[in-house]
Parts: sequence; C-alpha cells; structure tokens
Amino acid sequence: MNPSEAGVDPRMRERWVAARRHEGRRRLRLLMVIMITMAVVGIAYLIASSSLLGVGTVRVRGVTNVTPMAVRTAAHIAQGEPLLFLDTERIVRRVERLPYVQNARVATELPETVVITVTERRAVAWTRDASPTPISIVDGSGRVLERSTVAPDALPEVVGSGRSPAVGTRVQRPEVFRSLEAFPQALRLVTLRLTVRGGEVTVTLRGDRPEAAEVQLGRMTAVRAKGVAALAVLDALRIRADRVQTLDVRVPTAPATR
Repeated sequence: MNPSEAGVDPRMRERWVAARRHEGRRRLRLLMVIMITMAVVGIAYLIASSSLLGVGTVRVRGVTNVTPMAVRTAAHIAQGEPLLFLDTERIVRRVERLPYVQNARVATELPETVVITVTERRAVAWTRDASPTPISIVDGSGRVLERSTVAPDALPEVVGSGRSPAVGTRVQRPEVFRSLEAFPQALRLVTLRLTVRGGEVTVTLRGDRPEAAEVQLGRMTAVRAKGVAALAVLDALRIRADRVQTLDVRVPTAPATR
C-alpha cells in the first residue's frame, strides 16, 4: 500500500478511482468526437472539391439581345470547377461588362448546375456618325449597346448628341437619352427624331401622326409634363381634323401652335 494512502477510508479511495475513470472516459469521448468531426469535414471538403460536385451545366436566362454563349464566355466558368466554391460575385462582375447587360445574378443547383439570370438594358434611340459602322444604338443612360450599319426602324434618331464612343461607354450628352425615358409611351412611339441645338430639343414626329410636324421641348427639364401637354394638344388637333407645323410646349402649362 502506498504510504500516502495509509489511513484513507476505502470508500473515499473507490470514489476517487471512479472519478478518475469517468474523467478518462470523458476525455476519450471528446477525442473521438473531434476525430470524427475532422474526418467528416475532410470527407465533405474532398467531395465538394471533386468532380462529383463540379460544374457540368451553365444555364442562361433572361437574354434577348445577348446570346447565351456570350454570357457563358463572359462568365468564364471552367467545366468541373467546384460548384460550392464558385466566386459568384466575380462571375457577376464579368457578365455585367457585356454592353447589353444591366445586372446579373448567379445561383447554383446541386449537383452540377450554374444558373445565370440576366436583366438586359433597353435601347431607346440611335445616333449616326461617319465611321464604317455609323449607327450607335443607345440605352436610356446614354450607354452605347452596339454599333451597326443599319438603323432600327422602331427607335428614334438623336441628332446633335455629340460623338458616339465605343460600345459599352456613354455618349457625350447622355441627358438627351435619359429624357426619352421620361417621355409618355404614346409620344415615344410616334417620335421619329430628336434634334439638339444650343441645348434645346426639337422632336420630329413620324408621318403617321400628321397633327404636327414637330414639337419644341426646349431645355431638358420637366420632360414628362411637356410630353403630356404635347399629347393633349395633338389629341385636340386630331378631333378638329386640324394640322400645324410646330407645337411649342417649352412652357407645358401654356402650349402654343404655329
């Protein structure tokens, strides 16, 4: 018998031994839990990094003017790239560099699919210059979406907005194109041309709207109110079967005709 244990009550000694054994079992269980957790995490990481959860399909939604292939190329997602470790923010930034893309969202669907949903910019007008591809198609922010040799019939022309820059950049006078966004839809549909001179804008109407040849808007302020006033006068002229050369709505509360 250990001298230090001399005189110790046997029951106390049994309790001490039981406590030591319980502590040992507790430590063993904790160690096993840690080892199992590490093994599970390691296995999960290996599976997530393997081809079992690698990119196999890239789906593109919401495109009309941009081809799905162009979006996939811009996204630059490698076949077999681990699905759970994709840098979706970087993919979004790459896709949004495409001229027609306003914003993009990236989602993943196990086990192998990436879904890219695109919201496209809307063209509102076009301009012309002397380059080999003279037609620049522009959205409401003044951003050049594409260049072409053929003018789109459904969009109005903007004259005097300055030089057209490269695709994906903005024109010198984007406020003219922003004003088109504020036009009432009915007026936008019959607008053939916007001409900018000295900071003032004149709207030339299409031939299928014979009540007036042109509408003087003046400065690019209160554009919606001016558009509403122009439509009201045009409707009144139609009812009277009358026609004027110029409709002046520079002061929308006091339109005038000539």
